[in-house]
Amino acid sequence: YASANVDALLVDLIEQCIPNPALRDEIFCQVCKQLTDNPKPESVERGWNLMSVLLASFRPSKEMEKYLEYFLRQQGKHDCVMILHKTLLGGNILDVPPAQTLTSIRTPGRTDLWFDLPREYIFLKSEMWEGNETPDQEKTNWKDAVFDPNELR
Repeated sequence: YASANVDALLVDLIEQCIPNPALRDEIFCQVCKQLTDNPKPESVERGWNLMSVLLASFRPSKEMEKYLEYFLRQQGKHDCVMILHKTLLGGNILDVPPAQTLTSIRTPGRTDLWFDLPREYIFLKSEMWEGNETPDQEKTNWKDAVFDPNELR
C-alpha cells in the first residue's frame, strides 16, 4: 500500500470508531488477534504501532478494558498500558489527527505516542469516587495524569 492510502484508511477507521463503541471493541480484538502468534516480525511491529494509535485515539468499552489491559501486560507492552490509562482518564479524541500527523508517527514498532488534541469531557459522579472527598473537575489536569503501577501494590 502507498503511504497516503494507509493514512487515509487509518483516518477513516478512527472516524468510524470514535462514535461507535462496539466497533472500537471489535477493532481492538482484531488487532490483538493479529498480534498473537504472528510469525512475521514486521507485521507485529506494524501491529503494535497501530495498537498505539488506536489506544491514543479512543477508549475500549468498560467490558473490554480489563481484557485489553491484561493482553497488553502479558505482551510486556507497558508503554501501551500507559497510553490506555491516559485515554481512559482523558477521554476519546474529538477530532481525528490529520493524515500528515499519522504519517509521522506510523513507524513500525513505535508505541510511545500521544495525540495532544481536544478530548471529550468526562463527567465524574460522586458515586464513582471512594472516600470523603468529591472530585474537583476544575482542579484535575487530566493531560498530566500519570499512572503509577506501584500504586496498585
